[in-house]
Amino acid sequence: MLSFGRDQTTLRQDKYAIRQRENSDSQAIYELLNQPLCRQGMLSDAFNSAAHFQSWVDNIDTNKFNIVATHETVIVGFAGLFVYPENRKHVGWLALFVHEEFHNRGIGALLMRVVIAAADRVLKLRRVELTVICENHRAIDLYRRFGFEIEGRHDCFARRADEFVDVYTMSRIAEKMSRVGGDFTRRKQAAAFDSNSELQTSAPL
Repeated sequence: MLSFGRDQTTLRQDKYAIRQRENSDSQAIYELLNQPLCRQGMLSDAFNSAAHFQSWVDNIDTNKFNIVATHETVIVGFAGLFVYPENRKHVGWLALFVHEEFHNRGIGALLMRVVIAAADRVLKLRRVELTVICENHRAIDLYRRFGFEIEGRHDCFARRADEFVDVYTMSRIAEKMSRVGGDFTRRKQAAAFDSNSELQTSAPL
C-alpha cells in the first residue's frame, strides 16, 4: 500500500483536506457509497455494511492507494487506485465517489490530482483505467480533464436493479500525456504536493 510521508499526513486545499484512508473510516465510506447518486454510479452490488466494505478492501490482493476527502471531520469523497499484479503491474484501475451534497465544489478534481500524481510519480504506471456508466456525464467530463479517453462502449454491461446499464471503458496513458500535454501532466503535478508531503511506498511495487 502507498502512504503519505511521515512528516505530513494531510494535504489541504481551501475548506477540504485529503488524507490516506484509515480502517476507522469504513462506516463513513459505507454511508457515502450507499447514497442514491453514488449507488447509481456503481456497477457492483451495494455494500451491505461497513464490515463488508472493509472486507472488500482487505481482500484486494494488490498494491492500493486509498484516500478520502474531508470537510472538517466529515468524509465527503473517496478514491481508490488499485494496481494489477504480474504482467499488468504497469496498470492501475480507478474508483472515485463524492458525497452527493458536495458536488460541483472541486472535490472530485482534488481527489483526481492526488491519485494521478501517485500513479505517475510514485507507481510509475503506464496506464490507468476505469469503467463509467454512459449516462454519468459529470464523471466523464472530469476524467477527460485529466487525460482519460474513451476506448469503447459496452452495452448491457451490468445489471442494476431491473435494468441493464451501458458503460464506457476509459484510460489514461502516461506516455501520451507527456508527449501531447494536458491539464495535468507531470510538470504540473508538483502543485498536488508540497515538499513535505511526497508519497512513499510501504510495499514492494
